[in-house]
Amino acid sequence: MSLQLSLAEQIPFGEGCVERPFPEIGRIADVTWETRKIVYEIQCSPLSVEEAQKRSEDYRAAGWQLIWILSDKTFNRKRLSAAEAYLRKETSYFSHWEKRGVKKIYDQGEILVGSRRLYQSPPIIVHPLQALKHSSERAPFCSLPLCLQERWNSWSLRVEKDILTQLCTHEPYLLAQLREKEKQLGEQQVVQRLPWVILFKKIYLHFFKKFTALLE
Repeated sequence: MSLQLSLAEQIPFGEGCVERPFPEIGRIADVTWETRKIVYEIQCSPLSVEEAQKRSEDYRAAGWQLIWILSDKTFNRKRLSAAEAYLRKETSYFSHWEKRGVKKIYDQGEILVGSRRLYQSPPIIVHPLQALKHSSERAPFCSLPLCLQERWNSWSLRVEKDILTQLCTHEPYLLAQLREKEKQLGEQQVVQRLPWVILFKKIYLHFFKKFTALLE
């Protein structure tokens, strides 16, 4: 509720609304920016992937765009729930509560493989009310590692100072880090799989030799 009120207070007077009902889709939005038709969904508790998808689809069907703000008390762990894996393909950021109720909303570079978060960069503080439309048709400033290319293709909104906005104007400092991490993780996975490949080959050759000996 505190974060809801904080966001609503920053929206121009008369344009923000807290707990705004949408009777046509049976929803109540946490915070809305009426003139820009943006819904801010502040998610603190776990939810199912079905609910995450349905909520996103319902607001889009009503003609609104959606920005998810996920509490890092529940999200942004090493293991992703199915809902978080889905929401990271939507415009979404994380919120963090510090001592004395100080809160921040942040973006991050990350490498996700299935339900695992293999790497996350230091937080990048963003301002979710400085929202911009994002189109994957616009070419980024530079070539992207896979982890950012997926986000570039799937997000419909971005905000000032987040990674996508940086990619529209310059090459962010963490791009080289993400490329190097992807390379390292890829090499590690190859090394981890290699013994099994060798073992399989040995087993295959052993039985192949036995089979050919029987034929002779």
